[in-house]
Amino acid sequence: MSGKKACLAGNIGEPMLNILINDVDQYTYVVLELSSYQLEDCMYAPHIAILLNVYEELHNHKTFEEYRQAKFMIAQYSKKEDVLLYNPHILHIEELLDVTAAKKVPLENASHKFFYHPSINPNTVQALYGVAQELHITNEIVQRTLDEYKALPHRLQHVGEYEGVLFINDSAANHPMATQHALSTYNNVSVLLLGGQNRGFDFSEVVSLLANRNVPHLVLFPNTHEHITQLITQHQNYSPQIYYTDSMHAAVAYAFAHASQGSVCLLSPGAPSYLMYTGFPARGTSFMNEVKLYAQKNTAQT
Repeated sequence: MSGKKACLAGNIGEPMLNILINDVDQYTYVVLELSSYQLEDCMYAPHIAILLNVYEELHNHKTFEEYRQAKFMIAQYSKKEDVLLYNPHILHIEELLDVTAAKKVPLENASHKFFYHPSINPNTVQALYGVAQELHITNEIVQRTLDEYKALPHRLQHVGEYEGVLFINDSAANHPMATQHALSTYNNVSVLLLGGQNRGFDFSEVVSLLANRNVPHLVLFPNTHEHITQLITQHQNYSPQIYYTDSMHAAVAYAFAHASQGSVCLLSPGAPSYLMYTGFPARGTSFMNEVKLYAQKNTAQT
C-alpha cells in the first residue's frame, strides 16, 4: 500500500529463518516480533525498535529485573542512525534511554488522528503511526491500512456467525489485560471461555468488567477456575452460570446451547494454555474446529 516491500515473521507465526530463503533483499522491511528470551542473547539491533510494554507479572524469567533487562536489549546495540519508539510509561525506561545510541521517540496517542475498529489495540495504532512517521508514510496511507486491517490468527479473529451468534477466537490472550481489551471491544458477550494455567495473574479487573456487563455465562478452564470463582463470589449482584470443563468440545457445546441470538461467544482465556495444549495457536485452532464441526452437525440435523 505504501509501495514498500515488507514481510512479517518471528513469534507472530513465521520463523525468521524461513523468510531468508525467500525473496528478501536489502530493500525489504522485515517486521519481526521477538520474545524476551530471543532478545536476551541478541547482539544486534533493528533499524526501528518498538518497545510497547513491560508487564511486571507477564514473564517466565527468574526475576522481573531479568525480564526487563532482556526486553531492553532490543535497543542495546542500536546505532545513531537507528530509531527507538518507546512507551514513556515503562518502568525505569530511562535506563535504556541512557545507554542506547538510537534516536529516541516516545510513542504518542494517535487515536484522535485516525478512525479504526475497536478491536484494534490503541497501542498498535501508536506504533503504526510512529513507524509511518519515521518512514515518511502519509497519514492517508495509515488510515487506509487501518480501514483494511484484518486480525491476525487467534487475535480477536472472527470464526463465523452460527445460529445468530458471532464466535470470536482470541486465544492469544494469555494475560487478563488482553481479556479486558477483548471485553471492551465486544459489549454483547453472552458466553465467555476463560482461564487456563495458573501463573498467579490477578483476574479481579476482568471479573469486575464481567459484573458490570452482566455476562450471563462463563466457561472456566483449569486451573485458574478456583481463583476466578472466588472473585465472582465477592460481587453480590453478579451470579453468572458457570460451567467447569477441561474439554474444548464440551465448552463449545455449552456455548451453542446457551449463547443468545445477536450476541458474541468469546474465547479470551487471559491465561496460558499449557495444561491442555502446546500453546495458544493449538488452543485457538481447537476452538475454531469445534465451532465449525458443531455448526455443521446442527445444520445436518435440521
